[in-house]
Amino acid sequence: MSPSSMSTHLDVASGTRMSLILGPLRGQDPDVDWGTRMSPISRSTEGPGPGCCMGNPDVMKRGASWEGRDPGRHVGRTAAVQPHPSPSSSSSSSLLAPAQASPPRAPTSCCSWPTTWAWATWAASGTAACGMVTTNGARVLQWAAVSGGLPTSEITFAKILQEQGYATGLIGVFIVHADCFLMRDHQVVQQPLRFEASAGLFLREAEAFIHRHQARPFLLLVSFLHVHVPLVTSPAFRGRSAHGAYGDNVEELDWMVGQLLAALDGTGLGRRTLVYFTSDHGASLEARAGGARLGGSNGVHRGGKGMGGWEGGIRVPGLVRWPGMLPAGRLVPEPTSLMDLFPTVVRLAGGWVPADREVDGRDLMPALLGTAQATGHDFLLHYCEARLHAVRWFDRPSRTVWKLHFATPRFDPPGSGACLGFPACACSGRRMTRHRRPLLFDLTADPGETRPLRGPMATRRRVEAAVARMLRTRRPRAAPPLAPAHNTWSPHLQPCCAPGLLCACDRLIPDL
Repeated sequence: MSPSSMSTHLDVASGTRMSLILGPLRGQDPDVDWGTRMSPISRSTEGPGPGCCMGNPDVMKRGASWEGRDPGRHVGRTAAVQPHPSPSSSSSSSLLAPAQASPPRAPTSCCSWPTTWAWATWAASGTAACGMVTTNGARVLQWAAVSGGLPTSEITFAKILQEQGYATGLIGVFIVHADCFLMRDHQVVQQPLRFEASAGLFLREAEAFIHRHQARPFLLLVSFLHVHVPLVTSPAFRGRSAHGAYGDNVEELDWMVGQLLAALDGTGLGRRTLVYFTSDHGASLEARAGGARLGGSNGVHRGGKGMGGWEGGIRVPGLVRWPGMLPAGRLVPEPTSLMDLFPTVVRLAGGWVPADREVDGRDLMPALLGTAQATGHDFLLHYCEARLHAVRWFDRPSRTVWKLHFATPRFDPPGSGACLGFPACACSGRRMTRHRRPLLFDLTADPGETRPLRGPMATRRRVEAAVARMLRTRRPRAAPPLAPAHNTWSPHLQPCCAPGLLCACDRLIPDL
């Protein structure tokens, strides 16, 4: 994919940024550029699942990079993965999110952890007392120095890939509300984080990782600071776009992704590497400054980041590139989910999906290759914190996607389409409406959710009956809640680069 072609897709629904690269893959070699687009790639889970952080306080640091053990517990935005090498192929590569790490390598910057994604599997039995799902409106881990996180009983895809001989790495930023610093593995190397220098640093680290591991299978997840507020843009890209600060930020992201693709091509891995680019949520409609919108646009899709079931918050771009394997220009219109990365990546790498727990994701490769007409998701459940707000149903005989909304946020002011004056819309309480008769939308004909179905009643009854049967039979288990005590700053968990109260340093080595 050429760098300039990326921005066309980003305008659809860009809140934050993520790319996944899996390569080198088994070496097909025809001339194919960007291959398959998936729409939507949904953040929804089949139950409020654990997120991307760790239950181990020693690993819960913000702003660092990990290379080594079990990187899958942190989630980023760009990843490259190589499938399991065949007897005639000596290397494969993959970009995914690393969690714990061993040898000091690339830096990662953190300021707060991502929202409750179900990147990991559900544990079959006992989970840790501290989880990832909040119930008090906090949504995410608020500090680096908290004890909440991913239960230690979870298995990450990075851990499985390491068992298959993969080098794994995480490079990038996790946005937090405060307390920003940079880490290399478990060591704080810059505190506070110098945002203005972060883009170039992370890009150099990612390129170095690719060169360092080009002779073996690798998985690399790159989590860009772009295009998240505060929209930190390098001087060379400021003022380049006709769309203000947000457009400038997209321009730089577009360029950085192009540089990573060039690094893969330059090492001869491009044609054997699967690259996956996506975002963790739609545009934030509440992100504004001086009347200017800083969070991007969700196009025709209603709502935005943090709004439970509205499409604008959960329908995001999904671009997959695997030259020689995936047909160029193919569109997968059926519902897919970020959860699908788990079984897809594990199977491409020659690993086994754990059988002792529920795995909500589906292998995407049949749909991407065109050997299957659907992705395997009949239902997707959309949660706001621990509360079920909507259910999506793919009716296979009619090829129609329906969505029932049990609860929706109250926009403030009314008609604004957002919750202005608040960090995000509410999941419960007075700023949320629970519908006595769920709202029903035909997403195939009405992706903007502007026309709730009011008839015929036979159609409504059929959809409601299908969803009710699913909820009765599947009974989604609730993940362990993130109690306020596990989301409260604790001094003995605070990462600090120097003794004393200031915690200030800059030990970054500029040249790798």
